[in-house]
Amino acid sequence: MYSDELTSMLGGLTSWEVVTIGGQDSEGNDATNELSFILLELADELRMRQPNFHVRLHENTPKAFYDEVIRVNFGPGSAPAMYNDETIIESMMNVGYSLEDARDYVAIGCVEPHGAGQDPGFHRRRDVQHGPGPGNGAQRGVPVWF
Repeated sequence: MYSDELTSMLGGLTSWEVVTIGGQDSEGNDATNELSFILLELADELRMRQPNFHVRLHENTPKAFYDEVIRVNFGPGSAPAMYNDETIIESMMNVGYSLEDARDYVAIGCVEPHGAGQDPGFHRRRDVQHGPGPGNGAQRGVPVWF
């Protein structure tokens, strides 16, 4: 049960449960499989707002899966969020993720990509903004936990 305040703020729904399908594995191989198609079909049939549903697409996504994602997104029900692996993987590497970890990303909350099984991205963002400074390692700013 949520408090009245939290229920009002979230409309009774959370946004931190996420289903992510498709994409690549840590070695760069396509990770689309039979379960990807089944979960996409369920999202289309159930037409639920929760959990958040994300589809990772990349240049080697099978055409049949890509076509099914487009069909579901243009249908009357669920509209899975689509993530461009090439763009997100490059961006994650630019902020310090290894290639393998960046390829194995998942999205948390609404749309925040981060390394699977690692601290959520907002902890990383806090460390960048308020963590140890360059050179002497002295704390910069005031630590902020979101």
